[in-house]
Amino acid sequence: MGAELARFERGGAFAGDYPAALADVQQRLHQLQLAQIVHGERTIIILDGWDGSGRKAVLRLLAAAFDPCHVSVHARKSDLDGRHWLSPYWSRLPRAGETAVLFDSFHSDAVAQRVGGLGDKEWGRISDEINEFESRQIEHGAVLVKLFLHISPAVQAARLAQQAADPWLRCLMTDEAVPRNLAQASWEQLLTRTNTRWAPWTIVDAAEEQSASIAALAALADALQKKVPSAPPERSENILPIAGSARA
Repeated sequence: MGAELARFERGGAFAGDYPAALADVQQRLHQLQLAQIVHGERTIIILDGWDGSGRKAVLRLLAAAFDPCHVSVHARKSDLDGRHWLSPYWSRLPRAGETAVLFDSFHSDAVAQRVGGLGDKEWGRISDEINEFESRQIEHGAVLVKLFLHISPAVQAARLAQQAADPWLRCLMTDEAVPRNLAQASWEQLLTRTNTRWAPWTIVDAAEEQSASIAALAALADALQKKVPSAPPERSENILPIAGSARA
């Protein structure tokens, strides 16, 4: 995957029946999550991207497809208190049969450190630590899906202005985000360095919200379908049939 994010700025409208396509991909995700739960698979979803790129919209659509009892969403950073910079994410890893969504992940933390003055040597070390961390999750049997929602600076400015014009949404806006003009080069470097064979990135063109939603959800469904067993396990002898039901 090339690092120039501008290459992903297509912005075409969704071609097709959006409600039907959404219902189809959400049904796929519902069934795949059921298989994941039954088989005890762990799923880690990294949902990164620019402010205003529509990540919350994707998250809401994902929540409509998944059983919320088996999903945790982590959207706030924790104080390190002298610990390793990846330590907050160790406790957020999912248990068997569960899904963890990292909304602003350790990749975002790495970019913030780079923009904050992290030197080249440490920047390279952090990239290696990310790859090692993700490799260990894959080796432990986790399904890891990495999505980055990209929009152009012009689209971002228009969406943030629209948000600022809403008296309620304006209350949710903060100045904590790393400025786009400072962060893009670092993001492009990191996306290239952490786009590994075992944990590739999917860059979603998020200029058109319907297209972005379908693309993001479909990428997640495709990843789960490759990793999660499609057939249910044989019935355990420890599970008693419901009274009156047919016996095998």
